[in-house]
Amino acid sequence: MTHLPLMTAAVEFEEIADELYGLVPDEFIQARDEQVARAKADGNRELARDLGRLRRPTQAAWLVNALWRDRREDVEELLALSDEFGAAMAAGDGRQLQALTASRRELEGRLVQRAASLAAEAGVAAGPDLLREVQETFGAALVSAEAADEVRAGRLVRPLSYSGFGPGFASVGQVGAAKTGRKRETARRTPAKRTARARKGPQADTEAAERRAE
Repeated sequence: MTHLPLMTAAVEFEEIADELYGLVPDEFIQARDEQVARAKADGNRELARDLGRLRRPTQAAWLVNALWRDRREDVEELLALSDEFGAAMAAGDGRQLQALTASRRELEGRLVQRAASLAAEAGVAAGPDLLREVQETFGAALVSAEAADEVRAGRLVRPLSYSGFGPGFASVGQVGAAKTGRKRETARRTPAKRTARARKGPQADTEAAERRAE
């Protein structure tokens, strides 16, 4: 069991939340409750309330959070491809699309491989479904600026998925994250059928462009 360092009421919510979302999911609840109890003992009811609202991440969300902490430069490099893809598609630049596609595949492969290693180091079984959710989260972040911000926050509680109409206009469905600041956590849930259809939208647009580039 990982124990968080002692923290006083003067420590900001952001710092404690970042500590919590750096833990493996199995350790999250106990560590969060300990922080809530500590805040209450210190008479900081507002901090205790906000910490109590934080939700345990799924294993896929935890892995994305872990990658943001462990491989931030690679994640930023991948997310930066979003604008480049948009410009290349708008210009009909096949060669650039081909180069960007290769970069995307290489970066996603590197991140997924590292996710598997991080899971193994933490004693978490990372099967194909789990790693696919990690990759789909990064795919959603390439399509949606909102999703990219969620990834950069490093506090996802659920993996992200496509639920929009195309690059630049997508929203994020099935998204959960511990928001920064002292705002209440929100999670927009999309009906399963709508989400399944939506996944064919921006993803299909991007993949079709990539196939044409090849």
